[in-house]
Amino acid sequence: MTRRRHQTGKLSGRRVPPSDNANQQTGPHLSFPESTNPAATPSHLLFQIGASPDPVTTIGHTFQEQLVLGRSDPETGVTADVDLSPYNAIEKGVSRRHATIISVEDMVYVQDLGSRNGMQLNDIPLDAKELYPLHDGDMLLLGNLQVTVWFVTDE
Repeated sequence: MTRRRHQTGKLSGRRVPPSDNANQQTGPHLSFPESTNPAATPSHLLFQIGASPDPVTTIGHTFQEQLVLGRSDPETGVTADVDLSPYNAIEKGVSRRHATIISVEDMVYVQDLGSRNGMQLNDIPLDAKELYPLHDGDMLLLGNLQVTVWFVTDE
């Protein structure tokens, strides 16, 4: 298993801004440097929970087609593929089913599932139920919980 990195910074989550001469792709809401486009869908995702430079922890998860991020609730039976409960998710405003990461035609997307406290991608607020391209090293804010996503591919 090889960890793919595209000059987005160190694994600590610090991001290096794109150079002025980087080609930009502009979508309806967001803009990404061309170099961050994944060549293949990752086999695993690493989630760095917390703010850099001192992350709370990093957890890994196998990625096939879809993962739900949120917090599990034993009283209602709701479970999340990536359970953020141990990281003060309730206090930080994370919904039970806050967001999904989905693979569509070799691209990876993130979607706010209509969460109560909203979501940001690289400091840009997202509209609920819309798909947004997700790239290696992108930072998500679920309510007030920061999660940086790293792609791992089998090569």
